[in-house]
Amino acid sequence: MKMFVAAAAVAAAVAVPLSAFAAKTGDNKGVNFQGTVTHTCSITVDNDGELGVSTDFATLASNVGAGSAGAATVAATGNTFKLYVDSPASWSGPTSPTSVSASVSGDISTSSASASGAAVSKGEHSVSVNMSATAADFFEEGDYSATVTLRCE
Repeated sequence: MKMFVAAAAVAAAVAVPLSAFAAKTGDNKGVNFQGTVTHTCSITVDNDGELGVSTDFATLASNVGAGSAGAATVAATGNTFKLYVDSPASWSGPTSPTSVSASVSGDISTSSASASGAAVSKGEHSVSVNMSATAADFFEEGDYSATVTLRCE
C-alpha cells in the first residue's frame, strides 16, 4: 500500500505542470486617453436682402421703400465667438455712394460701425441683415448691388 501511495504521488507530480508551482507575477499598465475640443461657428444665408429707394432717391436701403432685410442663421458650438458685420467693400451701380453701413438685428445685434462685434452664445441664432447707402445728391437710374459680409470669429 505504501508503494501504491508513493506511485500515486509520483504520477500526480508528473501530471501537474511545473508552472503551477512557480510564483505568479502580474502586470499593470495605464491606458491613456487624449482628446481635443474644437468649437465652430457657422453662418448660413437664409435669404438675400433687397435694396429699396427713398422718395428723394438719395438713399438705397433694405429698410426703405420696397427694400427688405436679408436673413441668416449663426450657429455656434461654444461661447467663444463674436459676430462682426462688414460694410460692402465693393459697390456696383451707376452712382457711387458717399457712405455705406450695415447692421444685424434679432438674436444678435451689431453694426459695421462696431469694431468689437457682438458675443455669440452657444446655439442657433436668427438674424436680419440690413444695409444702407447714401449718395451725395441722388442715385441715378440703374441696377445696384453690394454684399454685406458677416464674420464669426
